[in-house]
Amino acid sequence: MIRQHNRRRAVRAAAAGLAAGVVVAGTALGSCAWAVAIPSSGYYVNGKFYASTDLSTSAYLVQQLNQALTQGPLYVELNGEWVNYGDFMGTHPTGDLLSAFNQYAQQHPFTLPPGTVQVHPDGSTTVLVPPQNSVNVSNSSAGWPNTLTLQNGTPLVLQPILEDGNAQPVTGLAAADFTLGVGAYSVPAAGAWYLGSGVYQVVFLPSNLPGGTSANVTLSVDGQTVGMVNGVSIGSPPVPTAPVLAGAQLASLNGVGVPQGSLQGGQVSQNLTSTLPNSTYTLVLQATDAAGNPLNNVPAGQTLTVSCNGAGSLQTAGGTAIGPAGVSVPVNSKGQALLSFASGDSGLTTITVTGAGYTDTLTLSN
Repeated sequence: MIRQHNRRRAVRAAAAGLAAGVVVAGTALGSCAWAVAIPSSGYYVNGKFYASTDLSTSAYLVQQLNQALTQGPLYVELNGEWVNYGDFMGTHPTGDLLSAFNQYAQQHPFTLPPGTVQVHPDGSTTVLVPPQNSVNVSNSSAGWPNTLTLQNGTPLVLQPILEDGNAQPVTGLAAADFTLGVGAYSVPAAGAWYLGSGVYQVVFLPSNLPGGTSANVTLSVDGQTVGMVNGVSIGSPPVPTAPVLAGAQLASLNGVGVPQGSLQGGQVSQNLTSTLPNSTYTLVLQATDAAGNPLNNVPAGQTLTVSCNGAGSLQTAGGTAIGPAGVSVPVNSKGQALLSFASGDSGLTTITVTGAGYTDTLTLSN
């Protein structure tokens, strides 16, 4: 490991030994003023790239580079090759440094790592090398259905295909990574499941959209827009039932299922009474009033207790397994709870839902 004073010596030696190039004068590392004179596009320290052209005009950026040198080794670029500057100067204190540079770089290859950002004179940063496993917009698609309409309380299921800059599948994403933009409104994903080969199934449960209007709709993944549909109609909300007050009983449950991995264009939901063997479904539990109407204005914090017995298995949108003992599952303002159901080889699965003062069951067969 090269000590700090050796790093200073290396930088000073570079100023004396490397041929004419961009000259960057800066403040001291400790009390020793330094300069770097190399024909280089820039410098890399601890995940950050500093362009020579910016450093030559920005005292602020030079100060930032000085501070960064205390956090990690300095890498410099020459003719497209990068080297660890301290290591290079430690082994080449004298001689023709320019000739030795390329040979040393080829013997000790270095490339800017994923996640590298460029620091600008105003202090802002931009991504220079995307992080590993990050979504590349050009290689990805939103998976819109053939006909896209939105309705408060109606699940919207998308199957985006997400790849990185090398056309490799992006894995490991969760519901928090997906956002549906509807005009000025944002709808977070209620659940997301990875189906393989970069394909996700993502479910949105909109509840506060302005009915009877239209808006441009976008799908964003970690802040990057991977698809847009213009002029999407937002259906008028259903005639509301009497507002549900805190402490009021939730009513009976209906099951709505969407097969994961076999969604057809334009299909939003289907009644789920039977399932295919060894298939996975998104299951939306919908609380209704005594007349069978979907609930509206359910107060925040209401939950359902859900249990599962039989051939299939059940999970919450967050991946928590639901067994015979039951799990508390939150509902949204429309009285909906999102689950993931995997059918077994054959047989019946009974899902029991308990609310305030009532119990309801949903039996699935395959």
